[in-house]
Amino acid sequence: MKVLWPNFKREIDGIKNLILVVVQHFETLEILMVAFTDEEGWKKTIETGKLSLYSTSRKKSWIKGEESGNFMEVRDIRLDCDGDTILCKVKPCGDGVACHTKARTCFYQDIFGEKLTEAPKEGENERLWFQDHQVFGFASRDERKSHDLYQWGGG
Repeated sequence: MKVLWPNFKREIDGIKNLILVVVQHFETLEILMVAFTDEEGWKKTIETGKLSLYSTSRKKSWIKGEESGNFMEVRDIRLDCDGDTILCKVKPCGDGVACHTKARTCFYQDIFGEKLTEAPKEGENERLWFQDHQVFGFASRDERKSHDLYQWGGG
């Protein structure tokens, strides 16, 4: 069978030949995580049906879940129009978590620090630093919550 071959052109942290991977739940369509893969990971994904990514911190390909048991069964793969981003629709296995913090999704908080979904226990998540900026021209949290864009974002 012939498959379209992605364009592995990204360089991240000095590591060449990577491609962006958006990981989406195949039923709910929720975005679970965003990561990178290389050609080795791409081939493993195609061959095994399990999502394989590239760890920029460990500098190696790995099958998502090989240590935690939280594998991602690939149900559909799409390439964007340029071939430089992969969309993998997956079925989460194991505990059903995608994030290294043990949260279901890596996108569990909004930009104001409010938890939108079940979040990891305190201390398990990465520390994000806030900068003091007015958002949409509103200074207070109550003003932000009443703004249409904040409501659209799940606030």
